[in-house]
Amino acid sequence: MNTRLYWTIKKFFQKIVFDTKRLIYVLKEKFSKQCKLLHIQFDILKVVLWQIFLAIVFVLLLKKCDALLLSYLKLDSISLDMFKDITIGGMGIAGVILGLYCTNISSIFSAKYSNVPSDLATLYQRDVITNSCINQIIRYIVVCSIFLFECVFKQPLGMASIIVLLFLTVQMVITFSVTGNRSYMLSDTFSVGDAKFQNLYNIIKKVSKRNIFTTDQSFQNHYKKIASHDVYILFEIGQYNANIPKNQNESMGLFMNKSVALLEFYWDKKQNIQYDSLCFEKKAQYPQWHATDDTEIRLALQTGTSIQPKMVTDNYWFENALLKVNQECLNKILRDDDILVLQQYFVCLQSLTLIAGEKRQCDYWGSVLKKIKISSWTVICKHLSSDDLDKENALSIVDIMCSNYVELILGITRYLSNLNVESVLHQCTTYSSFDQCDIQYVPYLNGEMCKRLFTQISAELSIENKKLTANWYIQQIVAKEIYQYIGIVIGTIEFSIKEVYEIGIQLNTENHCQAAATALSHVFEILNKSKRAILLIEKILIQLENKHIEKSILWQKVSTDSLVQTIQKIETNLPAVLIKCSVSDALDHWKNREDYPDFLGLCYNHVSEALIRSIESNDFERFKKIYRGYFDLVLLYQEYIRTDVIKHKEAYLAEIVFHVASAPFFEYALISGLAIIWGEFNGASCWKDSIDTTLKEFIKKDSKNLSILSVIAQQLQFRQHDIVGIGNRDILQTNWKQRIAHVMSSSPSFEVIYDHFSERLKTASKILQSYRGITIMNHHVDLTNPEDVFMIVSVNNYLPDEKKYKSCWGWSENYES
Repeated sequence: MNTRLYWTIKKFFQKIVFDTKRLIYVLKEKFSKQCKLLHIQFDILKVVLWQIFLAIVFVLLLKKCDALLLSYLKLDSISLDMFKDITIGGMGIAGVILGLYCTNISSIFSAKYSNVPSDLATLYQRDVITNSCINQIIRYIVVCSIFLFECVFKQPLGMASIIVLLFLTVQMVITFSVTGNRSYMLSDTFSVGDAKFQNLYNIIKKVSKRNIFTTDQSFQNHYKKIASHDVYILFEIGQYNANIPKNQNESMGLFMNKSVALLEFYWDKKQNIQYDSLCFEKKAQYPQWHATDDTEIRLALQTGTSIQPKMVTDNYWFENALLKVNQECLNKILRDDDILVLQQYFVCLQSLTLIAGEKRQCDYWGSVLKKIKISSWTVICKHLSSDDLDKENALSIVDIMCSNYVELILGITRYLSNLNVESVLHQCTTYSSFDQCDIQYVPYLNGEMCKRLFTQISAELSIENKKLTANWYIQQIVAKEIYQYIGIVIGTIEFSIKEVYEIGIQLNTENHCQAAATALSHVFEILNKSKRAILLIEKILIQLENKHIEKSILWQKVSTDSLVQTIQKIETNLPAVLIKCSVSDALDHWKNREDYPDFLGLCYNHVSEALIRSIESNDFERFKKIYRGYFDLVLLYQEYIRTDVIKHKEAYLAEIVFHVASAPFFEYALISGLAIIWGEFNGASCWKDSIDTTLKEFIKKDSKNLSILSVIAQQLQFRQHDIVGIGNRDILQTNWKQRIAHVMSSSPSFEVIYDHFSERLKTASKILQSYRGITIMNHHVDLTNPEDVFMIVSVNNYLPDEKKYKSCWGWSENYES
C-alpha cells in the first residue's frame, strides 16, 4: 500500500470517479434547466399547434371554394410557380416585419419598462392589441407554409386561394402599421392602463345587471376583487410616473380625465347595484364604549378584550380608490406648479359635478370638491399674485371651482324636478317581494329597511296567500327614506353656498380682488339656483309629511329654515365685500376695461336689486347695512360709465349719452325715494333717518361734496325733460316702482279714503300727503317719480334755493312751505 504504484492507481481511479460524478452533475443541471424551460417550450408548441390547426381549417375551406370555382365556373387553376413566388415573397415580408416589430418593442421595453413594477411590465407584455396583431402575422406565416406544402405536391390552387393570399398579405402589412402605432402609444406609460379602464367599464356593466350572475355572492366577490386589482394597477401607474418631466404632465392630465369619465359612467349604473352586494368592500367600524349596550360591555370586561369592531359596507370604496389615483397625480402636478394642467382637470370635473347632483351623490361629491380645493389652494393663490399668463389660468380655476358648486345645485334641482313623489310611492305598493323592486326607478328601495319590509311581505304571501301589510305603511317607510335624503340635499345646498362665499371672502382677505370678485359674482347665481331648489324641496316635504301617518315611528325633522337663514345672512353681508372687490378691480383695469369682466357693473346692479328686495321684505337692518356704502359705489360707477360713453361724439347721440351717463344718479335717487316712501307708509321714520344720516356723513367728509349734490340735482332736473323714449334701463326702473307699489297695496296698513270719484291714500305722513306721485285705482297703487321724494325731502336741505331740485308736479313748494 505504500508503494508508488498503488497511489498512482488510486489517484487514477479517484479521477475517473470524480469525472463521472462531474459529468452526471452537468447532465442533471442541463436537464434541470431544460425542465425549467419546458413550460415555455410547451407554451410555444401550443401556440404553434393552435395556429397550424386554424390554418389547416382555413386552407381546407379555401380548397372547397377553389373546387367549386373550378367545377362550376370553369376557371383554370393558377400557375403553381407564380403562386409559390407570391407566397415566398409574402413570408419574407412577414418575417422582416416581425423582426422589426420585435426590435422596436424590445427597445421601448428597455427604455420605459425595465424598472417598472411587475404588474405594469406584465400589462405591457400582454397588451391585447399588440398580441392580436402578432398572432395575425404568425397565422399568415403558417398559412403561407401550408400553401407552399401544397405547391410541392402540385395541388391545384384556384382564384379563391390567390385572392385570399393577396388579402392576407395586405392585412399583414396593415397589421404592422397598427402594431407600430400601438407601440408608439405604449411608449407613454399611461397608455398601458387603457386595458384596465376598459376592463373596469365591462365589470361595471356586468354588476349593474340583475341576472343570475350578479345576484350570486360568489360572482359579486369575484368582480370586486378584479376591480380592486385593476384600480390598484392604475394607482401604481400614477405612482411610477410621479417623477416624470413637467412637459409630460399633459399625458397625466388625460390619464386623470379617464378616471373621471369612468366615475361618471359608474354613477350612472351604481343605483342598479344592490346595497348589500359584495361588489362593495367591507370595512371595520369600531364602536365607542359609551354607545355600546351592557351585554357587549360585560362580555368585554369578563374576557379582558376590546369591543369587537363591526363590519359595515363601504359604498364609496370604488370612488375613493379612483380618486386616490387622481390625487396621486394631482400632487405631482401641484409639485410641478403646472397651473395649465390643473385648470384642465377642474374643467373635467364640471361634467361629473352635474351628474353627482342628478344621481344622488351630492353630499359625497361636495366633500371631494372641498378636498381638491384645499390641496390646490396654495398653488392657485401663488399664481394669482403673478402678472403673467398663469394668472389668467388661476383666475379661470377660481371661476370653474365656484361653477362646480353651481353645477352641483343645478344637478340637484334637476333631480328634484323629476321626482314625482306620488308616482314613486304608488309604484312601491305594486311590489310583493324585494326581487321585484325596480331599484333603478325607485332607488330609495335599495336599503336595509325596505329589503326587510318586502321580505316580510313576501313571507305573508307565502303563508297567508295574501298581502297583510297596508299600502299606507309601505308608502310611509319609503317616504321616510326620501325624507332623509331631502335632509342631505338641504345640507349639501347650504354647504355649497357657504363654500362659494368663503372662497370669495378668503381671496378678498388675501387681497386677490379680481379673483374675489369672480368668486363672489357666482354667489348671486348659486343663491338664485338655491331658491329654485328650496321651492321644490318645500313642496316635496309637504307631500312626504302627509304620508307620516303612524306618528309612533319617529322621523328626524327636516326643514329649510337653516338654509333660508344662511341665504339671508349672506345676502346681507355680500354687498359690502363685493363693493370692495369690484371697486378695487375697476380701478386696476380702468384703462383696459374691455379686456376684463365688468365686475363693477355687476356689483352695482346686484346691490341695487338687493336694496329693492330689502324694501320689499321690510328688512330695515339689511337695507341699512347695504345702503351704507351704496352712494360711494354710485359715484364711481357713474364716472366709470361717463368715461366710456363720452367716446361717442356724434351730436344726434348726445341725449342718449346723457341718459345713460346719468342713470346711476337717477337710480340712486329712485331707490332712496322708494325707501322713504315705504318708511313713511309704515310709520317707520328709521328709513328716512338712515338715508339722511348717510347723506350727512358724506357731506362731513369734504365740504366740496356739496357740489356733487348740486350736479345730481341738475342732471335729474334735466332728465324731467328727457325725450329719449324708452331707455336701456327704463323697464328695469319701472319694475322696481311696481314691485314696491304692489307691496304697499298688499300691506295690512294700506287704507284708502274715497273723495268723490277718486281714491286717496290714508296716511298721517306729511311727506306722503304732499307727494303727488301716488295714484290709487281699484285699490292698486301706482308710484310716479318717487325720486322726487328723496331729492326734495333730503337733498334740497343741502342746496341753495337757486339750485334746489323742483318736482315737475309742483309739490316741492307745498312741502317746503
